[in-house]
Amino acid sequence: MSKKIYLSIILAFIFSSIFSQSDTINQTDENGNKIGYWQELYSNQNIKICGNYKLIQEKISKEEAFMRGVISSADFLYDTTSVKHGKWTEYYENKIVKTITSWKNGKKIELEEFYPYEKIYLTGKDKIHKQYFYDENWNLIEIVLTDNIQNKVKYLFGANSELEITNKKFYFFDRANTNVQAEIVFKSLSDDEIILSLPSNCQNIKFKKDKVTIPPNQSFALDFTYNISLGNTTDNLTITTNIDNNISINFLINSYGYQLKGSEMNNFINKKMIIRVPGDTFYFVRDDYSSEIHFYSYDKKLTKEEIDEGKSTPVLSFPTSREINEIDIKKLPKGKYIIKTVDFNFGNIKFGIIEIE
Repeated sequence: MSKKIYLSIILAFIFSSIFSQSDTINQTDENGNKIGYWQELYSNQNIKICGNYKLIQEKISKEEAFMRGVISSADFLYDTTSVKHGKWTEYYENKIVKTITSWKNGKKIELEEFYPYEKIYLTGKDKIHKQYFYDENWNLIEIVLTDNIQNKVKYLFGANSELEITNKKFYFFDRANTNVQAEIVFKSLSDDEIILSLPSNCQNIKFKKDKVTIPPNQSFALDFTYNISLGNTTDNLTITTNIDNNISINFLINSYGYQLKGSEMNNFINKKMIIRVPGDTFYFVRDDYSSEIHFYSYDKKLTKEEIDEGKSTPVLSFPTSREINEIDIKKLPKGKYIIKTVDFNFGNIKFGIIEIE
């Protein structure tokens, strides 16, 4: 047999393989249902997303069947429909995996996301939600595992997942200038020591040491003290590790510091309890159903009965429609004021005294 015949046979085999493969992509059955392997391409012909469809028998209502052009007296019908099944993979334009979604008979059961570290966290409602974060060179830095069934989140750091934590966000709610204690629990999954370098220049966060060592395959609770400031504040805490190329872990600390809470007030005017308020804003926490707060000029002889009977006029009234209220008091002269909260649901009235400094 000549070389030309051999070449013709090889070319025929190659072209038949190509056409045979293309015949199995993006196919539909006689009813227009998608079946088998499907893919979508970018303009550069790289795959954008791909996966398989499966035909299932779907239970539909009589009304839904009518919308599909089927008239029946039965309450329910079964219709053949095409759904995603198995793993579907989505790619970035440079062929790097973007997401992997696991489907079972048209229902999403797990989502894995791969994206640059600079991007923000996404919150998913999938049963199992996995997120992979990479640096600019696509080196794996962090994995976030969210189990929405058990309502648990786990963070893993390093290319080999050497370090695990369960909390990266903190929220503190207390009276301003209060010191609260908190801890971050680190779990080592490494056979080597893990060193944590702690910042020393945080305004509201204090650590006992500037560096700690976690023994191999052990857990360590890192304690810290946080000073709550007035109002709503957000602090970023960065802890550097010796993992890979000194991976840093960023923690978000949200806090709200208030000057007075409704439950701290009394049914009478307690002239011994005075809340001093510096600045132009009074931070009040409504923890009952009070709907208004009134400010009265302070008078030692003024009684709650006189206030209730309307013998004294408030100099400022403010609706406490929110749980946390920031009340603008810069127009009030410095000095003492009697404040009264009114609970319109149960008719409870409470009093307190503040002094604007």
